[in-house]
Amino acid sequence: MPPPLEFLIGTSRPHQTADFVEYHARPSLFYPANLPFNCSLDLASHPILDAVRSSLFPNLPPGHYITAVRDKLEIVEAGSYLAPQPRSLRNDGRSATIVITLPSRFDGGALIVHNRDGNHERYLGKGSATDEI
Repeated sequence: MPPPLEFLIGTSRPHQTADFVEYHARPSLFYPANLPFNCSLDLASHPILDAVRSSLFPNLPPGHYITAVRDKLEIVEAGSYLAPQPRSLRNDGRSATIVITLPSRFDGGALIVHNRDGNHERYLGKGSATDEI
């Protein structure tokens, strides 16, 4: 494991489950928001914001914009998973959540997104070739 990734994982904390009582055997991790993070991810001009705007705010007047801010950094190692999060964690006025996955040499896994009605969509992981990482 590269030293920067080892440090990142070492300083991260286990995600709490939806009932906030116990941790999973293989929890996902989150990097504490109070610690500095020197990596930059600029989404200001990324096409994903246009997609969010056109699908969620088709009537937004000209001159009005949506912005993306980093809420948290979550780490899901091989064999780990992130349980569904309680809706109360998202009662902060956000309109959308953008999930960015990094290339991985591992196959399998899925991102499952649930909506308020209980429906869900499943996005399967494809993995990457070792030389693409």
